[in-house]
Amino acid sequence: MMIAEQIKRSLDTITDWASSWEIANFGVCFNKAPLTVFNDVITKYADAGDWLGVACTAKIAELNHFETPVIIQKIQDMLTNVGMFTSAKLPKNVPADAETPFYVKKYVMLEGYYWSEKLDFQKEKWDAISAFNALRSLRWSQGKPFYACNIDTGAVKRLYSGEWTDYAALMNVWLKFGKPEIRRSAVEMAEDEWTSFMSNCWQADHFIDAPEKPNWEMHAPVVLRQLIKFLLSVPYPAGQIKSDVHVRYLKDFWDSPQWGGKNVVVEHNPDSMKERLDGTFGAVGLLHTFYRALDDFDKNAFRQMLTGEKAPKMADALLGSTLFDSASNRFRNSPTDSATDYATCLGCATLFLEAILPNTGSLAVPLACEGLDEWGIDFFNSHHFGFNYDARTIKVPVYAGKLKFNFGTQTVEESFPYDGIYAVTFSQDWNRILSKTKVADLDAEYIIPPKTLTTVEALTSSFAVMLLAFPLWFFGKEIVKYVRR
Repeated sequence: MMIAEQIKRSLDTITDWASSWEIANFGVCFNKAPLTVFNDVITKYADAGDWLGVACTAKIAELNHFETPVIIQKIQDMLTNVGMFTSAKLPKNVPADAETPFYVKKYVMLEGYYWSEKLDFQKEKWDAISAFNALRSLRWSQGKPFYACNIDTGAVKRLYSGEWTDYAALMNVWLKFGKPEIRRSAVEMAEDEWTSFMSNCWQADHFIDAPEKPNWEMHAPVVLRQLIKFLLSVPYPAGQIKSDVHVRYLKDFWDSPQWGGKNVVVEHNPDSMKERLDGTFGAVGLLHTFYRALDDFDKNAFRQMLTGEKAPKMADALLGSTLFDSASNRFRNSPTDSATDYATCLGCATLFLEAILPNTGSLAVPLACEGLDEWGIDFFNSHHFGFNYDARTIKVPVYAGKLKFNFGTQTVEESFPYDGIYAVTFSQDWNRILSKTKVADLDAEYIIPPKTLTTVEALTSSFAVMLLAFPLWFFGKEIVKYVRR
């Protein structure tokens, strides 16, 4: 079955597009819900006192370039009602965990400091300096990273001596603190995380989960996005990231360790070879994101896996896996899970990305990774991506050049003369392109600069140049306000 038809059939199984911020976001991307669905979702979260849900919805709406008085009001409700620690002005983003109610991977809640400044609302309560100093003191006292903490009691939670996901999330936590009085100290904390991360999680040619568990762990897409966002702010080398992508996903094609010979991403190779849909979605997005920085071998490897020249074809592999139920046209996140609306959306988004073949041009995938969830699904938003089955139209962000599309029974090629976000309209059978229209420029806040690099040295040296030449929006909204002056 052609990919466009399969996406339609799977999406048609979903009836409630306002059940969560994730579903709403996918609904807008797939033309199943209007942007106003975010008003409904954020109101539902606010009525339930779910302030993390409010923060996530507000942030994903922002990434979709959507703001309304309803959203602003619910942000103000969140700023007023979210619980803070007693000893410091740090929000409790997971209050249900009474022992350690701040989770570093849910750092979207730290947008509250920016929203408070922007709206001139609850500024005394949202004191970023107080929060930063307390969190820094706790981090120093621990010596090792953690995924959850309690500023008041000093309690923390970690697995092993700290996992690579903890280091990466903490780097981005620190970069959320951008007031002039603390911004240098915040960057220094992020630098310290990078140094510790490299000492503990780098092994020869790839990153490991933890020193005690040197697995090929499936969170690479969000970790590497977080690392790149940090590295774009300081002149640090990043050749290790390129090496990890090569060895983890492409060196041996489907036998590369994160695929584990199963043609979809596996959880923890070798300890757990369970197939995972979220990891597969992240991997495909990541490979599109870094395509321009890959060596020729890796570019060819990715294309061959997408086309099936290195069998199986990537989309066929997903549809033939335990993650898809052909009888119901729905997806599950792992073989032991039931099919869900969220997994079905994730599966459709994965198929969408697998239907696009880079060549001299490539997808300009947003670098958005704002601490909403563990998988960084926020890069797939309607400002950049869209799929309208009835109109036979898609929306994609591209770097100029040739790309191929495989939504029908035949692969079709199109040239894009300029970088930008394009609407592409297909024939009724999806086998011909009828038109392409540039609808927006690339969003400099989240797009990796279009650099064509063929060596680790070139990738490494480019970061210092980008620090001087590229807008520092990667730091987060607070540093936009203070650092760019």
